Amino acid sequence: MEKQYHNATLNQVNDTTGLPFLYNPVKVSSTYVRHYESSYAHFIGNFEVSITYVDMVCMFWILILASLAITSHFPSVFKSSRFTITNKLRGWLTLPTVLGTHFEPWNLFGYNISSHLPLLKVFDTLLPTLQEFMILCVYFVLLYVVVSYDYATTESSSFLGSAIQQKRRFKADRTGLLAFAQLPPLFLFGGRNNILIKFTGLPFSSFIIFHKWIGRVMVFLALVHALQFVDFYKASDGLEAIRQLELWHYGVKAYHFGALLLIQGIFILRRKWYEVFLLLHIAFALIFIYAAYMHCKDVGFLSWVYASGAVWLLDRVWRLVSIFYINGGTLNNKATFTMINDCVRVTIPKPKRFHGFPGCYIHMYVFDHRVSWKPWENHPFTVYCTDTEIRIYIKSKTGFTANLHNLLSQIPEGHELQLRVGIEGPYGHAVNVSSYDKVILLAGGNGVPGPYYHTMNCLKQLDKLGQSEKLPELEFVWINQTSANLKWFEQELNELSVLDREGKVNKLLYLTREKNRVQSQTQITAAIYASTSGDVNLASLTLTKKSNIRANSTNSVEDATELATYTTPLLQKQHSFASLSTTVTPTATPPLQTAASSSSSSSSSTNPLTTTDYQSIPRLESHPTSLSTSSPPSFKDYKIIKERPNLYEFLSSEFSRNGRTVVLTCGSGVMCDSIRDSVSKLVRSQGKKDVDQGNGNGKTGFVDLVEELQVWA
Repeated sequence: MEKQYHNATLNQVNDTTGLPFLYNPVKVSSTYVRHYESSYAHFIGNFEVSITYVDMVCMFWILILASLAITSHFPSVFKSSRFTITNKLRGWLTLPTVLGTHFEPWNLFGYNISSHLPLLKVFDTLLPTLQEFMILCVYFVLLYVVVSYDYATTESSSFLGSAIQQKRRFKADRTGLLAFAQLPPLFLFGGRNNILIKFTGLPFSSFIIFHKWIGRVMVFLALVHALQFVDFYKASDGLEAIRQLELWHYGVKAYHFGALLLIQGIFILRRKWYEVFLLLHIAFALIFIYAAYMHCKDVGFLSWVYASGAVWLLDRVWRLVSIFYINGGTLNNKATFTMINDCVRVTIPKPKRFHGFPGCYIHMYVFDHRVSWKPWENHPFTVYCTDTEIRIYIKSKTGFTANLHNLLSQIPEGHELQLRVGIEGPYGHAVNVSSYDKVILLAGGNGVPGPYYHTMNCLKQLDKLGQSEKLPELEFVWINQTSANLKWFEQELNELSVLDREGKVNKLLYLTREKNRVQSQTQITAAIYASTSGDVNLASLTLTKKSNIRANSTNSVEDATELATYTTPLLQKQHSFASLSTTVTPTATPPLQTAASSSSSSSSSTNPLTTTDYQSIPRLESHPTSLSTSSPPSFKDYKIIKERPNLYEFLSSEFSRNGRTVVLTCGSGVMCDSIRDSVSKLVRSQGKKDVDQGNGNGKTGFVDLVEELQVWA
């Protein structure tokens, strides 16, 4: 080797001008070599630095999720710390909403702007809580820093050109890598089988917020990536050549479909046409992933695409396996559907492999063309589980639930319908409320199943373990508009009374509109409960009163947002809601001659039911605590309060100053936002009150907030 080196140096040529063929080694200028070496070093160095920054962004999410998991799985570490500073930090940083709203974006600080500007509803969205907002802010700042700084350039690169050109190329490469790095968390956070929900204790709504913002960031990074490359090649007169490449065409397609995913994912489209949104979202996502793969198949860095595709595919496969496993390998389960006071009650025999828990929800498939012609269509519902059955309570909205409501409207009073269903789940995060000293369960309107499930579960644990088990102080509060709205949950309320034999649960029922509707409500309640009398012939019963109730469901049955305006102390101060307290009298509707005619305008009327489709249900007098037929419902161990509760004052009076309290809520978005801000305010001020009142040396009880209002989209 040494001889060859010396031979080459003796025979090397310095000047190759005019030589058609070279048979000798060529001596290259050392300056030229060092220039190329420096240019490549900076080019490769930018990739190495960019990969380091990509790892930092990924590590950011890992650290955030790990921190949340620690606080979720080791709560005693924080519950044992009862100093004022702990609650103040939580009260200021982790509990509050950002602008006084979380689920209702235009209800800023208790003032409903959209009531005066309806066009704002087009821009409805889910605002982050302050904790989520701070996480996202750190995420944005981190990305801004790693994109904007640390680009090492030379005065002139041998193959990239000037320093400006080098920075354009380096920024294009870095933003492309960062955009790809957003794919795995984007797919993981948006999936239904997100294992991080149980790992961190965060609700699905939090991951949906992160999913949407990561998607927006990814598309923005892809845009910067594309624009920087356009500027780079335009300055070097290579734009037309690069536009002919497959890499360019698939990159443009990937960006366009990424942007389409953002546009078609706006909240109003998801709310109004969810099935259309879902199908388009899946189709666009698949096209996007394919285009991203083709864009970089010859460049590299495809591990991010493979990881994202694996997450999406595993989610789908696991769902299919789970559905067949839980349903016993078949989809022939029969569920019983019953209409009770404008609410559809679904009772499903509990599969042996189904293990529900308080606060869980399932996705239900109904395999009947009168409800849905799409066998893959499913909808999420919070459930209550007994030892033998799963119960679901459905309010009619649009699409799937409206079809179901119309179908059941054809059934004569006192009958039920059986349909073939499939269930998927349970999903959600289990919260062990029995570990607290005091549990306040607040439900609003149709949000009662979750808090009720927690209450029953605590009592069943006590019943199973005996009196040696310490039961937390339980407060079950259900806020409704009228006594008629209790009818559809009557059986469960009675079951709670029976199980709570020793009165360990303080049970409160708030009826917010009884005072303003005494006369009309008496008529409505009498009509509803007349069907429970054994002397009434259901077959010949005139359905006029019942039809009036259903026709005026927008007035007589709780509207989630309207209900919250009566129970939110911030909203009570706003003059814009004063008109809601006026008396509302049901309007008359033409009497219905037959049960089948009650839905003549429904989509299901083209498939009329026959007597073989439904069967008679047991009369309600078989329950020992069934409601009276001549008066509104009366529960001896329930405290019924006919007024609008001031949630802040209520929570302030209920907090345990020296114990561990959890407030668990499920209701409308406005109600949950109000409770969240009320709890955070009380947490901030509680320690000071204890010191002022001599209750402790700056120490206070620990307060948790658990929101079980699920946001599916």
